[in-house]
Amino acid sequence: MSPRKFERRPSLESLVDRVDQQRPGDVPSDTVPTGFPSVDRILGGGLRRRDLVVLGGDVGSGKSALALGLALRTAQQGTGVALVSGEMDEERLMERALAIEGRVAVDELRGAKLNDQ
Repeated sequence: MSPRKFERRPSLESLVDRVDQQRPGDVPSDTVPTGFPSVDRILGGGLRRRDLVVLGGDVGSGKSALALGLALRTAQQGTGVALVSGEMDEERLMERALAIEGRVAVDELRGAKLNDQ
């Protein structure tokens, strides 16, 4: 199979057409809101479909919590999400997701210190 040749002109023309048709303040159709209004404002409306988003930071700085929160809220809108963590296994991610959805601290969930409220 021969390599696919990148044709710049149709892609550029398509982009220019899309930008010309977009009105100020409109969110592009390939944008998915994160569910966090302050994050959406910074990102121009949300995450772009087909983009790979990588969060970096110190251990314990909240990367996984932010990524999981973004993934959960985006998935709740019906958009497919893939989450890869280099620091947490599947069980810990699910534990955090349950804590986020249940609006409880992870420590309370781990220690079975939950009440029926």
